[in-house]
Amino acid sequence: MRKKLLRVIALVGLTSLVVALPVATSSVGAAPSLAPAAQTATVSVGEAMTATTALVSTEIAGTKTFTITPALPVGLSINSTTGVVSGTPTVSLAATTFSIVASDGASSAMATLTLTVTEVTSQSVAVTPASQSVSGKVGTALTASTALTAALITGTKYFSVTPKLPDGVSMNTATGVISGTPVNAASSGVYIITVSDGAKYGFSTIRIVVEGPLKLTPATQTVNGQVGKAIVETAILTSSSLAASKAFTVSPVLPSGLVLHPTKGIIYGTPTVSLSSTVFTVTANDGTKTATATVTLAIATTGGTVPTSGSSASCVAATIGGRLVQSVKATNSQLPTATFGCEVHVGVRAKGMTVAVSTAGISASPDVRLYQVVASRVGGGSISKSMLAPTSAGVVRSQFTNLRKGVWTVAVKAVSATGTDLGTWTSAQFGI
Repeated sequence: MRKKLLRVIALVGLTSLVVALPVATSSVGAAPSLAPAAQTATVSVGEAMTATTALVSTEIAGTKTFTITPALPVGLSINSTTGVVSGTPTVSLAATTFSIVASDGASSAMATLTLTVTEVTSQSVAVTPASQSVSGKVGTALTASTALTAALITGTKYFSVTPKLPDGVSMNTATGVISGTPVNAASSGVYIITVSDGAKYGFSTIRIVVEGPLKLTPATQTVNGQVGKAIVETAILTSSSLAASKAFTVSPVLPSGLVLHPTKGIIYGTPTVSLSSTVFTVTANDGTKTATATVTLAIATTGGTVPTSGSSASCVAATIGGRLVQSVKATNSQLPTATFGCEVHVGVRAKGMTVAVSTAGISASPDVRLYQVVASRVGGGSISKSMLAPTSAGVVRSQFTNLRKGVWTVAVKAVSATGTDLGTWTSAQFGI
């Protein structure tokens, strides 16, 4: 009995001894990781993406470099030192998971980014340039505006403008360029140009100012004179819109004996030839701007009678003899200027034509020294001839023979002694 008791006591002591012994453990390092381990982002084409969260790893001791696979959509990029993805995508992308790896050359870790780039069906985008200004003058071609671009509009672009552009000015609907020659003055107005491909759209503005023809003061004057007597000189021409230093010119050429003052715009002198009522345009130029005024002159003969250009008393009919197939005529009222001549007559024959010009002579048409006649065949080919203007009332003629069959026109130009173009009359088409 005593032996059994001793054995139990021995076992209990042994058990206590085992429990009291220390337990041995082992230590193994954790695998490197990135935080956050996974991110998700959704952005629209043309929209700035909300940047992803910077990635952190305490297990990678060295300097970390971040890379991403596959390649990001155009417009997005990754920061190689933080792992942040940001930017503005220009193309759409279905939901795609990208792997971002951080490495210091010895250790590496990976995180994921699930990205979706949506294609917006209707989206406002930037247009360059966003605004422009164009200024010009009536009758002078505008300097064309800059072509518009919109990088995010990838389809075929269509341009429109509102409100309606000034008369003579138009827009290229494929480029947005505005150009042309305005025919009326336009105050400073803002026009909105819209560009769209049906899905995306953008706006640009353009300010257009068209300066009207400036006027001199007085704007109109009338002078009635007589051959051999000094006329009452016209008034000095002024303009608050032009600089003080101005040069004046006049068109057409003044009758013999009359002179234009080059810096004051006055017309003065003693006429030596009579003149039917004729409008002259005086132009002032300060080097950058011009302004105009008109002077109507009528010079009577010594008997006090003002000739009437084209009247039966001073003109001879522009007759053409022989057998004519067709006649094309223009009377004085249909000619470009009052001093051009009295009548133009084109007589058409089977294989040719005769062009006759009737004039009252230099007393009524003092500026005209030469008539240039050009016969042109529609579809190609022309013949030119010249005729000296007579000094007294009469008719000058040019003949054209052996002409090719076809449709023809005739243009008659009056030219001054200095070569100035005084006006051109062009016939209607006729057949030969």
